[in-house]
Amino acid sequence: MRGWRWGPRRGKLKQRCPWWAAGIGRRQVAEQGAMSGSDALNSRRGDQQGGRPAGGTPAASAIEEFLRAQDAVPARSRWARFVGHSPLSEASRPRFWGALGELEVARALDELGAEWTLLYSVPESADGAGVDHVAIGPGGVFTIMTENTSGQSVWISGRTAIVSGHRQPFVRDVELGMGRAEALLSAATGSEVEVVGILALVDPETLAVRELPRDVVVLHSARLSRWLSRRPTVLDADSIQAMAQAAAGERHWRQHPPVIGEVAEQRVRFETLRRDVVRARLVRQLWLLTAALLVTGAIVAVGFAQLAAG
Repeated sequence: MRGWRWGPRRGKLKQRCPWWAAGIGRRQVAEQGAMSGSDALNSRRGDQQGGRPAGGTPAASAIEEFLRAQDAVPARSRWARFVGHSPLSEASRPRFWGALGELEVARALDELGAEWTLLYSVPESADGAGVDHVAIGPGGVFTIMTENTSGQSVWISGRTAIVSGHRQPFVRDVELGMGRAEALLSAATGSEVEVVGILALVDPETLAVRELPRDVVVLHSARLSRWLSRRPTVLDADSIQAMAQAAAGERHWRQHPPVIGEVAEQRVRFETLRRDVVRARLVRQLWLLTAALLVTGAIVAVGFAQLAAG
């Protein structure tokens, strides 16, 4: 998952659609191979809402990737902290926003009922197969790739995605992840499994869809759980359980098993840095407000001085 942050916001796109748009099509050919990455997903009875089975830790891969980039950033000096310099670098900033986006989508998915199984932090494959989460429920099997497009203009036409003027391979990545999930689950269950790929966009300023992608659903993250819960029922409870066990127990999803202690420690570090980012932003805003007040005071003082002199 990535978070996109560029310079000043560009103008809003003229062609708009509602916050979400969806296009579903059956994949013609399932991609071969299996996913790899740093997070193993083990099925377990979690303390999620409704007591539903869950696997993985939300945004664990994204947080690990962010911290790896952040480790190369020198510590801020006292002066940098005083003036509100951000603790993030150009390299770590998009990864930071990416992790925030995954956490936001995880919160949205947690609104689903107890009949849904959620697998968090599914790692990307080497070729960029985009799967951040897997949701299995009455409506079927869904792979979800998250993109934090907060404050950005998003334009989609078929397999083309442009974010604030920059072309991105979002749809292609979702297709790759969807194909790999279909191949993995079909092999694990011994029957053909159809997977629906979702591109979840977090807080875009505008979302324009000229032409719906053939095989990918495009959703605003705020509409994600509602859209999933309204899908027609295609899996019964036994099928959901069997599919969830196959997905969570399939070892091809992982390259290295997760270390729970490391995941918890990384989350603590991430939350500390998130507070530092918020604090730095507040300090910068305070300095801007102070400067504005000083300028206003100076203008008023000059005005009074001129009146007194006149």
